Amino acid sequence: MKKTLGIFIACGLFAWSLNIVSLPLLFPPRIQKEPVFIGDLLIVEKPLLSRVLSYEGLADVKELEDKVIARLALPKWSLVLYRNGFLGKLNEMKGQAPMADSDGDGFPDEAELWGEDAERFRSWFVYIAMQQRIELSPAWKDRDCSGLIRFALQESLRKHDARWYVRVRIAPASFPDIQAFHYPAIPTLGTQIYQLKEGFYGFANARNLFLYNVVKVSHSLGPEVKPGDLLFLYHPQDVAFPYHVMMYTGDGFVYHTGGSDVSEGDVRLWKTEEYLKAAPLTWLPVKENPNFLGFFRLKILNDNLS
Repeated sequence: MKKTLGIFIACGLFAWSLNIVSLPLLFPPRIQKEPVFIGDLLIVEKPLLSRVLSYEGLADVKELEDKVIARLALPKWSLVLYRNGFLGKLNEMKGQAPMADSDGDGFPDEAELWGEDAERFRSWFVYIAMQQRIELSPAWKDRDCSGLIRFALQESLRKHDARWYVRVRIAPASFPDIQAFHYPAIPTLGTQIYQLKEGFYGFANARNLFLYNVVKVSHSLGPEVKPGDLLFLYHPQDVAFPYHVMMYTGDGFVYHTGGSDVSEGDVRLWKTEEYLKAAPLTWLPVKENPNFLGFFRLKILNDNLS
């Protein structure tokens, strides 16, 4: 009798343990709420005995007893749950927010740079522009103020391998490349990365850079202005080219003077204090200058979560 009872109890315990470990097989992770824009919530029902192993593209990840809650930080995301026990298993879930413009700036989210990629871009953007003061790259064709911005922008988005250095003839740098994508294969846009009134194109002059491709940061040089941000000036007396653009380097400004009938112009690089002392009022980034439009940030950069 005791032997029979022992066998019965053992079988019962074995069946109970099988039910416990098989529950996750019967009830795998389930997405309760999928994010549809940057900053939106992801809620995943977490199976029994499971825990978060890794994640990408998510922020503020909170692991509760029965669910995982996180906020979308990048357009593409993934979440890996691991179930403990001798039937341990990985469950990976992936997703991507719809091709949307969550910040309402006219640029699709998947063609913007987020977080660390935005900082990587800034490093290359400033470096490439500043290097033109040392030696003009043969790859730079349109040599004027907006041409410098376009050249530095497009080259910053490229993969910087040995062939790139041979083509542009720029001194090697140690900055990491952006990871999300590389020019000319920009998601959704391809090479048409400049916004105009009618849509996206492969070229934008200073006026269209100002009107459609940047958002205002400040009307004075304060801590909110970051390296790689642009300052614009408007000189209506210059009928042919009234808009002018410069790049803030972090401790100064770099820009191309523009050409004339007697000169192709040149690239100039100033420290902030030196420029503020030397330049005439109509070229200063100060509120007293009616020609100064402000400091602006490229729409391709999304620094909200960096």
